[in-house]
Amino acid sequence: MFGAMARERRRVVLWMGGIGLLFLLISLGAATPFYTLWWALMPLVKKTRAPGMAFFVVAFVTALFAALGVDRALATRSRRGMTVALIVGAVVTLLGITGAFGQLAEGFASGIQAITGRNAVAADGPAILWGAASSGLALAAVALVLGYGADRLTPRLQALALVLIVGTDLWLNARPFWSYMRPYARDPLVDRVAATPLPYRVIDLGPTYRGSVLATFDVPQVLGYHGNELRYYDELLGGQSEWKNLGFLPLWDLLAVRYAITPAAAGSIDSIPGFRRILDTVPILNGEAGRARLFERITPAPYARVVPGAVKADSAAIIPTLVDPRMDYSRIVLFSNDQPVAPEPLKQMPPPSPARAAVTAWQPGRMTVTLDPPPPAASYVLIAENWYPDWRATVDGRPSLVLRGDYSLITVAVPAAAKVIELSFRSELYERGRVITLVSLGLLLLGLLATVARRAHPLHG
Repeated sequence: MFGAMARERRRVVLWMGGIGLLFLLISLGAATPFYTLWWALMPLVKKTRAPGMAFFVVAFVTALFAALGVDRALATRSRRGMTVALIVGAVVTLLGITGAFGQLAEGFASGIQAITGRNAVAADGPAILWGAASSGLALAAVALVLGYGADRLTPRLQALALVLIVGTDLWLNARPFWSYMRPYARDPLVDRVAATPLPYRVIDLGPTYRGSVLATFDVPQVLGYHGNELRYYDELLGGQSEWKNLGFLPLWDLLAVRYAITPAAAGSIDSIPGFRRILDTVPILNGEAGRARLFERITPAPYARVVPGAVKADSAAIIPTLVDPRMDYSRIVLFSNDQPVAPEPLKQMPPPSPARAAVTAWQPGRMTVTLDPPPPAASYVLIAENWYPDWRATVDGRPSLVLRGDYSLITVAVPAAAKVIELSFRSELYERGRVITLVSLGLLLLGLLATVARRAHPLHG
């Protein structure tokens, strides 16, 4: 029986070790030649982002191996194995203190540094050093408890000691992430902006506030925090992390920018055309600078507008046209050739529509746009919200296509005399995935209950 158990354990170790090695190579991305082969052969890999996210599988396998090791140590009570673990822990601690792991991390990150010019490893050097050292000490402490404390500690005390050692090590290494749990404090600038009824956008020209501070107060920004913006939106703004087109102020009008925030330091921006300064050198509590200025647009840009005409064009020509000073967003909307719309040919630039669009209800993933007065002819309603395939629209209760206009924004074609547009965000793929997940969890639960029932009431032959 013990031989069968050993063989079963060996199969588990080999199988999970192979999985861990595979996902370790995946998580390293372009740092190894393996990922080139993986990218070329595996379907749908080209649609994924951030291969480093696969490291959670490596962490799971590592935790499983640790559990198997503790189980074996408790079963065999072998000091020889724990002596090896004690030596390994001491070596890991020594390598961590001497900076060897930091040098290894710099080797893996050299490709990223060549691209970005930022030595992230050097910036996180102390964290790598003390993280490796504390983990090595934790391994040595576990070896002492399991190998040399077996004769002096009861199983209950051994278990408690393991929980304390592992928990302390996890806490020491995870402390930087706990900062996300600290509530951000409000300040005069946040109070002033957050009191404005949504929807609108804020552009932080500093950046004055760090991270996602403004998002915690439900303040929508032009630029995101984590770099996961939609590709069309990034390209409209001039490229991710470049934002070359943000200096073109009419584009702020297209995006319904109502507020602009600047640092109050000497030499910073103190006036913006079309905006008035409403707060000057006010203290901010969660930002990169101690004080900031707040500007508000004199005439708020419409979040939704009725546009009488449309033109289809090649994608490469749309953004240069949008940042052309002669472009009038209220008279014409541009569609790329892949959009399922056939606008009437224009003989001349149409005059602005007499119809007016107002967002009368708004919440994340749902909005109502009222047209008053209604458009006298078939038109388009352009909304300063990013287009995505999962947006759904109805016009006066009838389903309507949601188009991608002006390269990145929601656009709905409306007939003459249209009055109300209802927009909602619903992902059929997400709904399908949720059902599959719930059904799978139900089947797993049934299997677990069946196993427990069989053990509780074994059949006798």
